[in-house]
Amino acid sequence: TGTTNTTLNMDKLHILLTFVGMCVCSLELPHLYDRIVNHRRQGFCFENNGMFSWHMSETGIRCHHPTEPQKQGHRVYRIRQEGEMAFLEWQDEEKRETGLWTELYKFTLDTRHREDFIEKCGYHQSSSSSIFCKCLCSILKPNRRLTYMGHRLITTMFPSEEGRNITKTTRELTDEIPNILKETFGIVLESPLIPKDEAITPFDFINTL
Repeated sequence: TGTTNTTLNMDKLHILLTFVGMCVCSLELPHLYDRIVNHRRQGFCFENNGMFSWHMSETGIRCHHPTEPQKQGHRVYRIRQEGEMAFLEWQDEEKRETGLWTELYKFTLDTRHREDFIEKCGYHQSSSSSIFCKCLCSILKPNRRLTYMGHRLITTMFPSEEGRNITKTTRELTDEIPNILKETFGIVLESPLIPKDEAITPFDFINTL
């Protein structure tokens, strides 16, 4: 083991998000390993990041965030530090001309553990306000993102040349869903699929406070 400076190129990293809401998602390491490694059925951020964190700690990899903006595909990303808070932001070609940045996430560098995310993991697989209660599968390719949701296959094409727009097409699915999952996402279902695509209930911030 040792220390390695690693940069992840999101254009080349294929991320597969599969069927959160169809099974109980646990953050216990044996469950994560069996689901992600043995069955190639990755989950949402709590599961993927939990497994990735364990792998990095076991191999001695340490990460650092870049100090300069990085172009990945049709966007430019940067991390902006403001006090103890850090912000991940992006620009596309249009915003690059105006100098405006769009905020994606904010975070601190405080150490966290898998156990810290158990409550939110449960919320996102049970709440009607969470998109992850749908039948959902998404994979990122070098020039496009393919997303299966409910009865739809959504293809988002990223431009290969600057100045061109992102295009999105939607295909309605019926009986061909199992074949789409197998051929497009490499997923072979172990049991019959009942598509779930209920409308998301807006989160009630006022009554939650």
